Amino acid sequence: MAIGADLDALQKECNGGNGASCYELGVLYDNARGGAAQDYQKATELYSKACNLGNGAGCSNLGFLYDNGSGVAQDGKKAAELYAKACDIGSGGGCYDLGLSIRAKARRQRGRKRSRKIPQKSVRNEAQANLRPL
Repeated sequence: MAIGADLDALQKECNGGNGASCYELGVLYDNARGGAAQDYQKATELYSKACNLGNGAGCSNLGFLYDNGSGVAQDGKKAAELYAKACDIGSGGGCYDLGLSIRAKARRQRGRKRSRKIPQKSVRNEAQANLRPL
């Protein structure tokens, strides 16, 4: 069934073990579409079920919720694990999200190293400026 299909029919298929239906239903709750009210907690449950049923897009979308703290506690490590699982399943989107996650982590680490150096350099420049003759 396509996104926007009857919520009850999707829920029935999801309950029957159809990972794609769980994913589609999660998208509807995540984005308040197809008659579903926005409910991140419900979307989290549905994406989790889809992921456990082998739906890579469900794993990737669940990772996105963890990355952004939407309906769950923000957890970049868990998000990266879910992106990796999505990628392993064969989701191109999961592989892409994993790459973005790795790049963002590397940037944060570089930023922390720089921020430790900046105050020392600034203090040194300030001290030198104060020692210069007028």
